[in-house]
Amino acid sequence: MNDTRPGAVQAGANARTRLLLEGPIVPTIIRLAAPTAAVTLVNAGVTLAETAFIGRLGTEPLAGYALVFPLMMLMQMMSTGGIGGGVAAAVARALGGGDAVRARAVAWHAIAIAIAAGILFTLLVIGLGPVLYRALGGDGPAIGFALLYSNILFAGAVLTWLGNTFGVILRGSGDTRTPGLAMLAGSLLQLGLGFVLILHTPLGLVGAAIAILTGQALALVAMGAVLVRGGAGFRLGAPMRLHWAPARDILAVGGVAAVMTVLANLTTVLVTALVAPFGTAAIAGYGIGARLEFLQIPIAFGVGAALTTMVGVAVGAGRWERARHAAWIGGAMAAGVSGLVGFTLALWPAPFIAVFTRDPAVAHAATLYFQYAAPAFVFFGLGMALYFASQGAGRMTWPFVAGLFRLGLGAGAGLVALTLFGAGLETLFGLVGLGLFCYGSIIAGSIALGSWRPRGAGIAPA
Repeated sequence: MNDTRPGAVQAGANARTRLLLEGPIVPTIIRLAAPTAAVTLVNAGVTLAETAFIGRLGTEPLAGYALVFPLMMLMQMMSTGGIGGGVAAAVARALGGGDAVRARAVAWHAIAIAIAAGILFTLLVIGLGPVLYRALGGDGPAIGFALLYSNILFAGAVLTWLGNTFGVILRGSGDTRTPGLAMLAGSLLQLGLGFVLILHTPLGLVGAAIAILTGQALALVAMGAVLVRGGAGFRLGAPMRLHWAPARDILAVGGVAAVMTVLANLTTVLVTALVAPFGTAAIAGYGIGARLEFLQIPIAFGVGAALTTMVGVAVGAGRWERARHAAWIGGAMAAGVSGLVGFTLALWPAPFIAVFTRDPAVAHAATLYFQYAAPAFVFFGLGMALYFASQGAGRMTWPFVAGLFRLGLGAGAGLVALTLFGAGLETLFGLVGLGLFCYGSIIAGSIALGSWRPRGAGIAPA
């Protein structure tokens, strides 16, 4: 049984902080990244299984689920890597500076932000659901099924936000094992309950939403119990009065990261629109490529979440050289894995494409994407890892600029090339790849040229 006396809590926090500041970088990154990466992969598998369950209900329910999926992913990405990244970074910087009182204040303000954001998502999605799903291309019965599913799912948006916020508070303190185990248990419960409720009761899509929220509730309770006992290195105690400084620490990083989440999803949507005139097969082919591009995000997120904590603790302690060293090593690790995936797809695309389709026209479009864009995955992996590291450093200006470049080259320059110069898919996908190259290069270049410098106390976000 864990000792939760104040002295024991502080000693545990100090030991974790010392390990983050003094431990060898590569093993520490691996230790921090492994639980997050494992949960991310399990969640991807649970999502695929859930999709298969819903597919057995028929085409219209599956289409309704597909309409809701982008909004669900947007909420997840905002609450974990967006606003959640700002929370983890602020907690890490506070603990790195030895200020448990400030870390406690950040945690309570993060909880308040999560509740507000959850309510906002509930109101927007339930209130504007029909409009949103029509804008995403839905019509007829598909919209009805989408509303049936999303009205239950987003009624529990506060649950989703709070659970993910508890997880990032713990990760910011250097504990990735607890949220990993809690979320793994929640995902497995979602899988089993979903199988029963979707396929073996009249609930159908409603059962899918109930399964997700039940799994999230389990993880929320487990992580909340650990936080109350002081598992993050400080006791939550009684709720605090809200004031601007802790909220600023979170939002100055997390607000920018949330906007970048929207930009990343918008890039894919706009490129899809540019591909559409080339026909259904081209859309399907790009869809295969985009899915494998998005698979780089979980790869980078495991390393990146570790870097947010390591860099944040180092910056909080004034150890900027340690922060940069950790960022470069973690960036190289993510770039190596993403680069291996990208070059493999570029050189031998056929075996991977055959998993998704046997249509020659779809395969041709997917092949073009992999040949022209996938070699840049190495820079995408590098950029994603350094983006999360920049959250820890509180330096988000250049990552935001990099996100704009990616959007501008993929969608903006792609539009010009197609409409004014009559370019083909090769040019469009080449510009997508150039956008990924610039994304990674700009963030890496900014760090190399000195954007990570102490300013004031060394922890004020850019």
